[in-house]
Amino acid sequence: MGLAGGAGGPRLRHLLHSLYVVLVEGREGEMVPNPSPLVHLRPKHGARILSVRALHMNAKLYFRLKPYLPLLCLLLGIGILMVTYRPPTVGHLYLAEENFPNEYVPAVAGVGGGFSVSPRIEALWIDGEEARIENGVVSVDNFSVGWHQVKVRVNGREENRGKALYIAPFTQDNFIFAVTSDIHIPRFGKVMREIVENGFRLINEIGPAFSLAAGDLVDYGLDVEWNYYLGLKEIVEAPFYQLPGNHDTYSDPKLKKFIEKLGPTDYSFRFGNVLFVCTTLVQPYGRAWGGLTGNQLEWLDNRLSTPASLKFFVNHLPVAYGRTTIYQNFPIINRGEYNSCAYYGHEELMQLLKRENAVSIFGHWHGFDEPFTYENLLFYHTPSLTPNSTGGLIQWALGGGMMMAGHSFYLFQVENGRIAYARPVDIYKLRIERVGNERETVVTVKNDHPYPIPLNLKFELGAGRYESTAGEIFYPGGDACWIRYWAPAGESTFEVRIS
Repeated sequence: MGLAGGAGGPRLRHLLHSLYVVLVEGREGEMVPNPSPLVHLRPKHGARILSVRALHMNAKLYFRLKPYLPLLCLLLGIGILMVTYRPPTVGHLYLAEENFPNEYVPAVAGVGGGFSVSPRIEALWIDGEEARIENGVVSVDNFSVGWHQVKVRVNGREENRGKALYIAPFTQDNFIFAVTSDIHIPRFGKVMREIVENGFRLINEIGPAFSLAAGDLVDYGLDVEWNYYLGLKEIVEAPFYQLPGNHDTYSDPKLKKFIEKLGPTDYSFRFGNVLFVCTTLVQPYGRAWGGLTGNQLEWLDNRLSTPASLKFFVNHLPVAYGRTTIYQNFPIINRGEYNSCAYYGHEELMQLLKRENAVSIFGHWHGFDEPFTYENLLFYHTPSLTPNSTGGLIQWALGGGMMMAGHSFYLFQVENGRIAYARPVDIYKLRIERVGNERETVVTVKNDHPYPIPLNLKFELGAGRYESTAGEIFYPGGDACWIRYWAPAGESTFEVRIS
């Protein structure tokens, strides 16, 4: 009979207790004779030897822990399931090409440019005026900066798409966009909501062509959190494209609330010749890792293969990031040369990104803001907008340390099909103040970052000829103009007037 049964049971416990004292207690002494001829432990030179006292203490520890062993085993089992079990995926709503644009995923175009639509769209009207469609591109030559109503005809049926087009105050080949992540609107707490509001106001002041929110928009997916988030995002005038994160699934594992309030979970859009493909890798119930199923990979393959001069892949979970200590000992995250939270479909996803040379943008770990490069692929990690990004006990306990980046968002500039600028902006380190009247305004910018930040500031001083003591004036017509201004590190001031 072996160690597992009969008289072997006590022998196995004897051996395990002995090993515990040697490895954990670090005691040395004389070996206790084992009554069984089956197990003989003979001390060698330099080996640790158990004492009778050590075994007695070990036995006392065992009997103290014995009542809690079922609970400990249960917790261990739950932990193993959390790491290894792959639950059903979240609910996905893929945006069909003929359903673009719409109020949830609007089209965005530069002044004098256009936007692409499906060949199934037979006609399209902007503010009641039929637009010209050539080779699948809708021209917006005659329309002003701002939001516009859209109506389409698909398969002979006309559909009102609502406020589904935004013309940005940029040209198609030179624009800026912002990316925020891990907003975490809480159920309680006024301070956190005020910080999010301040962050959104700063994004709006900077004046990007559009913004992306890469998941974890709320804390637990509760209606009260969603309602507050929906109100706050209206602060940003330009389009705000959203994706779900793992926190958004806590009370909404199938993402029904997300889809009801914010529309598709997987979609793509373009700005000029730059492609943005947004998808969802998260799993239900807030797990910190996920991946892509066969259907998702097929959809992603189709969308990423769209011709473009520059391609962005956006989602919540990090596809690849540097070898930090956080969760690095989890086999599903540790990939050897880097870490990844996409543990199924990972190899196929990496091959797609390599094939299309796509740039990845994601959030999730709150405190990381450094880009990561692997095999010529570029990955941007967006920090959290809220102060929980400064780290936490869980990350610290898992060896990650108290992360110090946070309350920030990423700002990108794309010029002639390449990334010309990509930097995090800390909402506490950039302040834009305006003082003036109807004819002139003095702008003071306090930039505490060690690098310049591109601004696209809007001024509405009425019809006339705008003048500025700094920056570049962009005047597409109407009563407003925009000043392109690179805010240097430190404090700077300039004046805008109308004559």
